[in-house]
Parts: sequence; C-alpha cells; structure tokens
Amino acid sequence: MAALKAPGWFQFPNELFEKEYQGLSNPAFRVFAFICRKTIGWHKIADTVSDSQMREATGLAKTTIIRAIEELLKADLIKIDRQQGKTTEYTVNLSTGIATLLVSNQSDTSTGSVAIQTKETPKETIQKKNVSSIIGYTQAFDLVWAIYPRKVNKQGAWKCFRTRCREGERAEFLMACTEEYVKQKRGTEEKFIMHPSTFFGPDKRYLDYKPSAPAQKRSPPRKRREPEVINEKDHAAAAEFLGNLKENLRDAKRMPERARR
Repeated sequence: MAALKAPGWFQFPNELFEKEYQGLSNPAFRVFAFICRKTIGWHKIADTVSDSQMREATGLAKTTIIRAIEELLKADLIKIDRQQGKTTEYTVNLSTGIATLLVSNQSDTSTGSVAIQTKETPKETIQKKNVSSIIGYTQAFDLVWAIYPRKVNKQGAWKCFRTRCREGERAEFLMACTEEYVKQKRGTEEKFIMHPSTFFGPDKRYLDYKPSAPAQKRSPPRKRREPEVINEKDHAAAAEFLGNLKENLRDAKRMPERARR
C-alpha cells in the first residue's frame, strides 16, 4: 500500500469507534465508512450512491453489500431512500443538532453554495456537477429531507421548498416547522403523514406547525400605595399654618394703602 497523502481525511463519527464498532461486521463497517465519505465527508446530509460505486469502493460482492446495508439499517446508523428508476440515496443517521452543526459553516443555506474541503476523483466531480445542475438541492433542504418522516416525490418537495424561500420564508423557519411536525406525528402511520410537497406547497400547511414561542415571565403587579392617614394633631397644625398664611396675604395687600396715606 502506498504512503498516505495529506490532506487525505474526512469527518467520521467518533462514537462509531467508541460504541458501535465492536458490534459491526467487517463488510458493514466498510460500507458505512464509504457512506460517511460520500455524505458528511462532503459536508452533506445525504447523497446518492450507485451499486457499482459501492462495489468498486468497498471491494465487496453485491450480496455482501446488501447484507451489510441491512445490518446498518438494523443498527439505525443509516437511512435509505429508494425510488423506482432512481439511484438509492443514503443518509447517515445523525441527530438534528449534529446535522445542523455539519452545515453551519456554509456561507448560504438558501442558495446552496457549498465550500468543498476534500478532494475527489475526476469521475466523482463530474457526477456531482451533473447532479447539481439538474437538481440543485441546497444544504438546508437536505437537512429537512433527512428528518421528514415520509420521503416521497423529493423533486416536487424541493420545488415547493425553494419557492417558499424565494417568497421570503427563512430556511431556518421551515426547518423549525418541520421539526415540530415530526414531533407531533411521531408514532403515526406513514399513510396519515402529508407528502412533503403538500407540507411546503402553495397552501403552506407548515404554518399549522409553527414552533410555540417560549412563555415570557410576567413581572409581578405593582402594589397600590395606600394614602397616608393624618392624625388630629397634624391636621390642627396644618389648619393653623393655612390661617397664618391667609392673614399674611391680607397684610401684604394693605401695605400699599398705608404707604399712600
């Protein structure tokens, strides 16, 4: 084996080595490593991988790869999206917080600009350019798609998602509505879950699942100030003061008359 060239590495979940590695077979580990390379290695949540790419990268037979994928699904390490006539899409099963962190360094989640930090073969680069020019999924949409509980008509969902963003909706807000919908529909049969194209469609059904704002603490009501009670002694002193004041005013008015006399 030739010496490794630097930089020649990518992000890989530490938890796999610390907790999961001992329970995985060698083929499952190889398949999972390649899926990580194609997804989080490119700062993506999900990516399509053909059977031929998988066989070429792992050196495994097709039947072995199928068993390895079943093992990874059972271990809840990946998610897959199979649609008839399309290449299978693989997603590393990250929590929402980790997935958000994964794409947080991207300069623009609403336009899909991606800062590539790893080096791929010319064949892989051409494939990615072709997919990007035809579909153009953004990192924000990939994140929403990864957690949405019903994965049908991805391109239709993407068009609706993109339209809502162009109308002024923030991608972060759409993500928050999706998380709330997933939370409320947890445990619901798939047939009762909206298609993503309906959720983000012209009727804006996502607005029915806006995350509730945190309750604001109210300041305690102000206590009314009770009027001071004046005792008889104070009242008499006040009356005497007013009487003297009136008498002094009368004397002041008489002074000009005395001066004229």
